[in-house]
Amino acid sequence: MGSVMKKKLIFGLGALVLATPAVAQEIPPQVSVKVSAASAGKPLAVTVTIQFEEGLHGYQNPPSDPFENPVKISVTDKRFKLLKVTYPKGVSMTQEGSTKSSLVYMGKVDFPLQIQLPKKPSKYTIPLNIAYQQCSDRTCYPPSSASVKVQVTIK
Repeated sequence: MGSVMKKKLIFGLGALVLATPAVAQEIPPQVSVKVSAASAGKPLAVTVTIQFEEGLHGYQNPPSDPFENPVKISVTDKRFKLLKVTYPKGVSMTQEGSTKSSLVYMGKVDFPLQIQLPKKPSKYTIPLNIAYQQCSDRTCYPPSSASVKVQVTIK
């Protein structure tokens, strides 16, 4: 291989290595669930905790702008009814290059909810879906979701 060809190849690889950090990938938030004791036919108290990585945030529900995709928790099994979700108040933040602030969730955020349980005692798996759109102070990633399965024994 000639020295000109080697220099072009080395330059090309160097440009590729330098460009890689600019294409940062989204780090999904960590999701955990805490459940109270389950009783047949009664509401089940559940707390979903979302931990956003340092430098990332999700939009408050309800959003401060109709174009924002807020955090939204849903139950995806018709045997269970989501009675109530308490979405906490977010903090005000202005993204780089914007003049308008948004209300966002950062760090660790708890979402208390109540789910109506069936009247039949048994072991159940309650599937939850957590929809969100994460952003940094400069850019937003495509909307995404996480699924969580909550195991309960109804007595």
